[in-house]
Amino acid sequence: MDVSGGDKTQSALEEVADLKSVWAALLGPWEQLEQLGEQMWSAVQPKKVRAALEELLTALKDMPTMIRSYAAYEHISGIIKGYLKVNFLLIDLRSHAMKDRHWELLGKKLKATLVPTEMTLASLWSLDLLRNEAVVREVVTVSMGELALEEFLKQVREYWTDFKLDLVLYQKKTHLIRGWDDMFAKVAEHVNSVTSMKNSPYFKVFEEESLAWEERLNRIREIFELWIEVQRRWVYLEGIFLGSAEIKHQLPMEFTRFQSIDNEFVTLMKKVARAPLVLEVIAIRDLLRSLERIGDLLGKI
Repeated sequence: MDVSGGDKTQSALEEVADLKSVWAALLGPWEQLEQLGEQMWSAVQPKKVRAALEELLTALKDMPTMIRSYAAYEHISGIIKGYLKVNFLLIDLRSHAMKDRHWELLGKKLKATLVPTEMTLASLWSLDLLRNEAVVREVVTVSMGELALEEFLKQVREYWTDFKLDLVLYQKKTHLIRGWDDMFAKVAEHVNSVTSMKNSPYFKVFEEESLAWEERLNRIREIFELWIEVQRRWVYLEGIFLGSAEIKHQLPMEFTRFQSIDNEFVTLMKKVARAPLVLEVIAIRDLLRSLERIGDLLGKI
């Protein structure tokens, strides 16, 4: 009995020693895994995460058979394999299409608080992403769809914010606008695209901005469709009334009326020459009314 008891004690001591060696061997990989998880989400690079996880898994596989036979080994190995399986979702979630509103939406669906500037990689790992893959994919799809609309509106905003009217000096007297065809073509293109945005399932987020741009673009088209006609009439009559000294005596009333309109038109063009950005031009006070009046008066001469 004593010998038998001694054998059991010895066996128990050997088992304890084996457990200690197992935990000692696994402590390093476990600490590395924890350090990996402590990375702030904003700094996470999924490709590097995958490489680090694969390196850890390789190190585990190279451990002695005795260590690999323990449940602790299977536990940490299983965790790493699980993280590797969801790494493709991390790539999607790191997309620049994911804005704060999308993280808020994902958080609501997963019943978690997700703040990108405060999250760590471990925060994402804890969400059981593989089981919630459908939810993650749904939110990522929304973010990508909204990004396409956001990028288009950005292009429209930047194009028209920087757009200057193409001016040419006329008779050393005033500037006239040219390049009408290109401007009208771009207006038509952007109006059509902004209008088609309304059919997108992701339109709601950008409704206010897109409607504002639709209104601006239609205003640009309305103003300059009138302007091109006013300018055409002015050039024609300017050539008649100021191209010959005799016309002043032949048509004195018409000449006087044209002089008044001429002064108003030239004054308007001076304003445009000083600030040719199209958004500044269409913001000129009572511009449309002035053009309508000038056009009406020119038409009566």
